[in-house]
Amino acid sequence: MPAGILRKIVSHVAEGGIGELRNWIISGREGMVAVFSLDSLKLIRLDRSRDFVFWSSLDNVYNFYFFGNV
Repeated sequence: MPAGILRKIVSHVAEGGIGELRNWIISGREGMVAVFSLDSLKLIRLDRSRDFVFWSSLDNVYNFYFFGNV
């Protein structure tokens, strides 16, 4: 399948949330490249995830990704 079409399909899947992309990532190189394309990444919003509050809490090790060195 051409890369442009694959990116477009994955972009539509990304609108459903970050969890919907798991199967595309594990499907192989082409799927992973499509998931991490700018078209797909622009549509992913972490704040829609139910784990966002946990990830962004001050006690979590992932807090750095959300707030930097604050």
